Amino acid sequence: MPHRVEDTTQPAPYRKHQCRIKLDGKYIAGFSEVSGTIDASFTGNGEDSCQIATGMITLKNGASYDVESEEWQRLISSDGSSSFRCDIILEVCNAEGLQVTAYKISGCLLERYGGTLLEGRSLAIESMNVHYDKLTLLAL
Repeated sequence: MPHRVEDTTQPAPYRKHQCRIKLDGKYIAGFSEVSGTIDASFTGNGEDSCQIATGMITLKNGASYDVESEEWQRLISSDGSSSFRCDIILEVCNAEGLQVTAYKISGCLLERYGGTLLEGRSLAIESMNVHYDKLTLLAL
């Protein structure tokens, strides 16, 4: 039987999640479900990207294995909300865990969060609602 070589370009802890979140170039969480609302229409700039102004993303059934990072702590405050805004990358993956599309989500503000801190540096995330100012489809 051939030896399987691990693909180190994929973030190991989040390979089995439908979507992954990057903050400041670092993978911070993975989720099994993503949905959202958009409060504006598409605009184009002639390149293979589009932008959508303001909306809400709901992420469900997730996990984070980096709850000690400073950025993640500022995003998730102890009362389940935050006034900290940041830009994130949302990668959407296929069943094999390979990225099929990605979005830059600017001006993210955590609206609602429900999760449980597990042993070590792990966090089980039931649901997270994120308000954003701009969504941009990234070319792969």
